[in-house]
Amino acid sequence: MNRRPPTLATGGMVASSHPLASQEGARVLADGGNAVDAALAMAAVTWLTLPGQCGLGGDAFAVVREPDGAVWTVNGSGYGPDGGTTGFYRDRGFDAIPLDGALAVAVPGAPAALAALHAQGASRALPELWEPAARIAERG
Repeated sequence: MNRRPPTLATGGMVASSHPLASQEGARVLADGGNAVDAALAMAAVTWLTLPGQCGLGGDAFAVVREPDGAVWTVNGSGYGPDGGTTGFYRDRGFDAIPLDGALAVAVPGAPAALAALHAQGASRALPELWEPAARIAERG
């Protein structure tokens, strides 16, 4: 049973899998940034604090709801090997994508997804949003 108390807020809310990431997102909102700014700042912190779960070398997805109710998405799924269709693998004797080797490698989608998220909805520059993560990294 979860014994955490309910949390209420009037100026914004963030949630993540690491306290430092949540702390950074809340700071960005308190300093006047928007939700996209907070998400981008939090992403950079989670690369450091949860590298096996939230890495720059993975994929990233976002669903954004604007204050007017409009919704837009960013799909940052990485690309597989060139020609990596179902037939491509079957023609090479595979029933599924292999778990190792060159044909198992996908290009990380996170960098392009975060760039698109920033371009479409951020109000602050990436160096400003990612500076706290760089500071955390420098301090270990």
